[in-house]
Amino acid sequence: FVDITTGSLTVEIVGGKCNRRLGSSAIQVQIVGCPSSAKKYHQGGPIEQHVLPAHMLSVQVLDIKDDGGARRLQMFEFFQGSSPQERLFNLTNGTAQASAAFDSSVPAQASKVRFQYDGELQIKFSIGNDRMDQTGSCPQVVTDKYSLTGDSVHVIKTMTIFKFRIDLLFQIIPEEGVTCDMADDSVKLRIFSQVGANRITDKLYLDDITDNNITEGLLHCSEGCLVNITNDTSGHNAGVDYFLLTGRPNIIPPFTKDLFFRVIGVAGDVTHTASIIVIGDYSKGPGQSFALPTHYPVMILRDPPGGMSYASYQNVVTKFSMKSNGGSGAIYVGVEASLHNEVE
Repeated sequence: FVDITTGSLTVEIVGGKCNRRLGSSAIQVQIVGCPSSAKKYHQGGPIEQHVLPAHMLSVQVLDIKDDGGARRLQMFEFFQGSSPQERLFNLTNGTAQASAAFDSSVPAQASKVRFQYDGELQIKFSIGNDRMDQTGSCPQVVTDKYSLTGDSVHVIKTMTIFKFRIDLLFQIIPEEGVTCDMADDSVKLRIFSQVGANRITDKLYLDDITDNNITEGLLHCSEGCLVNITNDTSGHNAGVDYFLLTGRPNIIPPFTKDLFFRVIGVAGDVTHTASIIVIGDYSKGPGQSFALPTHYPVMILRDPPGGMSYASYQNVVTKFSMKSNGGSGAIYVGVEASLHNEVE
């Protein structure tokens, strides 16, 4: 007795969510539990339909070659490495049904099996309100001077809401310019920020802030955030747009407050570190800092009591006035003037 019942199964062997062509593929289809039934099929395109025995089937990608016949080693290792990728499907009713016990990611009544190779993911980081010219030599000079270990360096003013963007690009076959700018829904971005404030080490600084919205903004992502990677309306340009608030500067070398990014849901450890130099005023706390007035008078110099007393101040360029509230005796005022002084 020979069972000749067949069913149709679509096999996808693609580069990224963009379904890029990887090359010429060799696939193996085998009835589960029957090694002697293994049969090889050739697939030249990324998506093709095959007529297969109506049984519980095992499908593997055995090999992928370029158009010149050379094996694509990275893809071969991906599909047939130490743990070969296998898809199990039930074709007993003439159409493909995913077996939930073997592949729960594919819904029941699915008519396809998918093998997706994403290649190497690259991250591009861009930031608004950046005071450093990223097109010149300045970023490298600063990196070398302070021995920074980040992937990029930026300068932003304190207490500034700034926007940044992370773009994702999958290098499928980089030597041939084959890329994909689409991301699966499972791909996420983890953000850890030092640019705002730390709940513990910056407690005194945070206690002086009376606006809860500012406090929340400074602490945002300080303990980590998990953000969805989204595609645009065309399904491309995968990335994240996000906003953060800078806190006070870091006065300890190398004077940076870093932003750490890690992409979750892709092969490998894909990260980016942006070294942020926050510029602006820094308060060292009660008794260690003072704020300069924003208007005249910047300084008031008072004559202490006593006939022969005087008050002096050196190395100052300022505008001053002198007033007397009465009394007897003479008042002597000595002024060493320069072109920068104004005397009333």
